[in-house]
Amino acid sequence: MSLTEASNGTSDRRLPWWTWVVPLPIFFLGTLISLEAKITTGTALLYLPLAFGLTLAYWWGPRVLPAFYLNASGCAGLWGLSRVELWAVYGLPETVFVALSWLFFVKIASGKIWLPDTKQMIYFLITGIVFPLVIYKFMLESIFMLAGDAPEENYWNLLITTGFGDFISTFCVSLPLLHFLTPWMAKRELLLHREKIEHLSQYSRLRKMQWLELLTVAVMASVINLFLDFIDYWFLNGILSLYVAMRFGFGATVLMNSYMLIITYMVPAVIHHGFLPHFAESQMLRTQLGTALLYVFTIITGRLVSDMRLSEARLNERNDELNQMNSELDRFVYSVSHDLSAPLKSILGLVSISRLTTVENEHRLHFDLIERSAYKLEAFVAEVLDYSRNRRTEGAHEPVNLKDLSQEVFQNLQFADGFNEIAFEDAAIKHEWVISDRSRLKMILQNLLSNAIKFRNKTGKPFIRLSTQVKDEKLMFSIEDNGEGIRPELKAKIFDMFFRGSHRSEGSGLGLYIAREAAKKIDAAIEVSSTYGEGSVFTIALSASILPAPAGSQKSVPVTQD
Repeated sequence: MSLTEASNGTSDRRLPWWTWVVPLPIFFLGTLISLEAKITTGTALLYLPLAFGLTLAYWWGPRVLPAFYLNASGCAGLWGLSRVELWAVYGLPETVFVALSWLFFVKIASGKIWLPDTKQMIYFLITGIVFPLVIYKFMLESIFMLAGDAPEENYWNLLITTGFGDFISTFCVSLPLLHFLTPWMAKRELLLHREKIEHLSQYSRLRKMQWLELLTVAVMASVINLFLDFIDYWFLNGILSLYVAMRFGFGATVLMNSYMLIITYMVPAVIHHGFLPHFAESQMLRTQLGTALLYVFTIITGRLVSDMRLSEARLNERNDELNQMNSELDRFVYSVSHDLSAPLKSILGLVSISRLTTVENEHRLHFDLIERSAYKLEAFVAEVLDYSRNRRTEGAHEPVNLKDLSQEVFQNLQFADGFNEIAFEDAAIKHEWVISDRSRLKMILQNLLSNAIKFRNKTGKPFIRLSTQVKDEKLMFSIEDNGEGIRPELKAKIFDMFFRGSHRSEGSGLGLYIAREAAKKIDAAIEVSSTYGEGSVFTIALSASILPAPAGSQKSVPVTQD
């Protein structure tokens, strides 16, 4: 989730002022296009403002409803509705549709508006379109009949036929807008509700040859609709859309169905000015029903295909992780047995030697060596426990003060060799508070600060400098030192389990590995830049949202990590 400022503690954010203004020209443009599909007074086979209103309401909430109602009422005269006193009434049904769609899907069903899976797709279809559309059509046609704008004998014919038309246009226009543009809007902080968007998987993206294949199918659809009567051969479009759904999945099917809408409805509407000459034919109703079902079935098929491919990809990734874990477990058992036995053998050997000597000073020397071995053994056991704890526990979400935690970890290292030589600087931590896993952040800092002390600059004035900054929508928490640095050929290996830079290294080789694994658990990453002989910078990249500090607080601005 991107870094954003919030005006309160809720999940809503403050939107730009122009989100109140922009909807009106968008709705008016949709009305002008829809007039080309006009059938009779007040009625069109396709009505685009419904799709635009639904989409903008999902993005920006009820603030779009006044502009939507104003457009619907003010444009009533363009549809041949001459009774000015009823214009305010004519705008109510479609406004009710948008309001109910937002209420049912976004608020009650808590739908994910970018429609990431089959469940959300079906929720959107039923609660976001079908239920509100039925209410809208009964309201609209009843008002027209009571006002005398439509003959009573055409009530059901117009209601059903235009109902299918409204369903097709709303479904096929809103789908690509919601699915493809919602992640883009979220990235630019233009959604009313904060959403953790699951971006399109690499397995759902089309390659160059697949784009060429999709373009070929689109050309075939154009040829069919150019030379064959749509009312008689509409099912051929269904065959092509079904092929796209099974071949490429959800995203391509959304694009294909929207293209079908353009070439089968919008283009003929523009050509004939008043829409299809065959509208009065009884077969048109069957065509509308078949086309509506075509769009629904192909979209659901495409969604299922994409979900299966994504599940397969995740399963393969999980298998790779399990194979890696098995390999690491073998290495872990071997290395742990070796690193545990070495200090124990050293202690036992020193105890045996002490029994053979009667010189007091030698006893003290032996005790010092035993103590060092015991501390080394204790440190290794602590790292093993950290490794186990990180593996078996779930991530926590709690307020953590980065500056306080850093000082606590640094003070815990006060008995480390060279601690008193280090200048510790944390004034550059500008974003103190995070909502994260305190124990894992402590693991990460413990290992990074310990290494910075261990490999400090032993000829000059060693320092450790901590800082934070926002970069590429992430909070970057950096730990910089002027120590030995890392050799270029070793940089790619330092996070490997049990990796030691040289045979002289006293550590277990688990520290940086544990830090990296702990970072993964909190949806973070550790980046490193280093110049051998000059120092290193380890940076923890946290995904976060900046929240305002409480009134009167002297603390820095808290940062929320998802």
